Amino acid sequence: MSTLAFWILLLLFLAAFAAQVARRVQLIAAAPNTFAHDRLGTRTGRFVVDVLLQRRTIRERPLTGLMHAFVFWGFVAFGGYTLTEFLHGLGIVDLTHAGWFRAYRLALTPPATAVLVGILYLLIRRAFVRPVGLGTTVSIESIVIALFIATLMITFLLTFRLEEGTTSGRVNWWVHAMVILTFMALIPASKHLHLVLSPITVFLKSPELGNLPNLDFEKEQVGLETVKDLGSKIVLDALTCVECGRCQVNCPAWGAGKELNPKRIVLQTREALLAGEREKKLGEVYSEKVLWQCTTCGACENQCPVGIEHLPILIGSRRGLVSNGDAPEYLGAVYNHLERRGNIWGLGYDQRQKFVDAAKLEIFDPSTHDVLVWLGCAGAFEADFQKSLRSLFEILRARGVPFGVLSKERCTGDPAKRTGNEYVYQELANGNIEELRAAAPKKILTSCPHCVKTIGSDYRKFGYEVDVVHSSVFVEELTRESSATTRHARSAKASDTRSAKASAEREIVTFHDPCYLGRYAGRVDEPRALLTRFGADIKEPERNRDNPFCCGAGGGLLFADKEEEPGTRISDVRFKQLRATGANTVVTACPFCSIMLKGAQASAQADTQFIDLMTFVKDRL
Repeated sequence: MSTLAFWILLLLFLAAFAAQVARRVQLIAAAPNTFAHDRLGTRTGRFVVDVLLQRRTIRERPLTGLMHAFVFWGFVAFGGYTLTEFLHGLGIVDLTHAGWFRAYRLALTPPATAVLVGILYLLIRRAFVRPVGLGTTVSIESIVIALFIATLMITFLLTFRLEEGTTSGRVNWWVHAMVILTFMALIPASKHLHLVLSPITVFLKSPELGNLPNLDFEKEQVGLETVKDLGSKIVLDALTCVECGRCQVNCPAWGAGKELNPKRIVLQTREALLAGEREKKLGEVYSEKVLWQCTTCGACENQCPVGIEHLPILIGSRRGLVSNGDAPEYLGAVYNHLERRGNIWGLGYDQRQKFVDAAKLEIFDPSTHDVLVWLGCAGAFEADFQKSLRSLFEILRARGVPFGVLSKERCTGDPAKRTGNEYVYQELANGNIEELRAAAPKKILTSCPHCVKTIGSDYRKFGYEVDVVHSSVFVEELTRESSATTRHARSAKASDTRSAKASAEREIVTFHDPCYLGRYAGRVDEPRALLTRFGADIKEPERNRDNPFCCGAGGGLLFADKEEEPGTRISDVRFKQLRATGANTVVTACPFCSIMLKGAQASAQADTQFIDLMTFVKDRL
């Protein structure tokens, strides 16, 4: 009788689980297919470290992440136990008395204890501590699920105390089994569906941060306009969200008091999908104002432990708005400059040529020059950043590196792409690619991290591939061997007293990691190696390396009217973080970071000194 009852209950709960899952599978299947399976090695490696080893979960919040990992690893470990007990309960086969199963059950005792500790910690955190990323309302669903997991571990541990076949033993078995069945039925309608979906989502996440496929204008693609335009990966992401709030607390816009909340964007997407609002315009699902507050820094995607990609939603929605003429007014002038003049400032090529002549730059010739230096909009027209490029040129010449520049250079199109104007972006990209193919450089060197991302990554979607390297990476390698030789020679001659004096004279600096260098390109060691090598001691700011706090320039916000910004300026927040280190010198490695942070310095009327990394190195070379 008990076997029949268990069969009936299992089928009922399986049906409830399947019905809810089927609805969500239908939503994914109905969406335009955007799943990709390229670079299998990279995807598999990330699956191992982020799913099996829980790297991303543990890295930012070690204690909380480890508690979550205990629960995950425990569930994996208990898979065989649950299957064996269910096969017994269904009367299919009884393996519970086998020697291997007894040993397996005993080996599960430490994982069960770890799961119990982990889930109680998470329960207290969610119910009483309430970190800001979890929201202000206690989730009854989370409390119930946590209690279910705790009950499973307690009933398992009780099997060692209760004799099999006794009334108490049977009651304990049924409690354990019913919790599993109820848990299975509740999962699809809750955020705990991530237990099933997150391994898939992590594997399908693009290996490239902020990956945005080109629009095909021949197919009349214009971006995301309605809910039905959302691609299959976006739909899967929305159903996977675990609502942990890591994207929210790491978002610089949210951190500066603005309305943008990446977590809310994903949850609004899920709500619209489950409500069946396929024809609803995305401008009504999300606030248009919120969509334009994103700096495209990538912090949300980079921190998400379950593989959600936020930027395709945000920039995809911007594409839809731009295609309908709904871009912010300040971007109209930028687009006009890019179309008419090929740069964000709207200046003529004669201005760039004056700099080329003054800096005595040669036009690139692959038979003569080892590298092509890409000036970028800032390098070609912004007088302050041109000082940094002059420093780079001096370093290259001092080290005997032959280099040249293009006779004509357009903006890479980064501002247009990140703000959703795909047409202008592709016009600029195609023009640049034509020039670059004609010049045929093997290596492109630039001091703009945005140019590194656009030429080195985005242009690959047009079939153009070239080695693009940031100046910090190139110069670090260039000076590594020679500086080691110099240090050895000096150390052989210097006395202990002189060495101590030199050490005392080292400069205290802080380094601001550009988002497109630290987070997108993963280049965080080379700038620090240069600073250390050339006499600096670094005091790290609150957010650094591959998770920096944005300067506020990206995503077109460099051009926004700062007086109309809600909340605090992102650049002001970052400047305060940099000043809090106590260092009076801030080193930058991106022209736009420099512009934004110097603006924040002026607002604060602070005496902080700013210096570009290349100038710092050149002055001490």
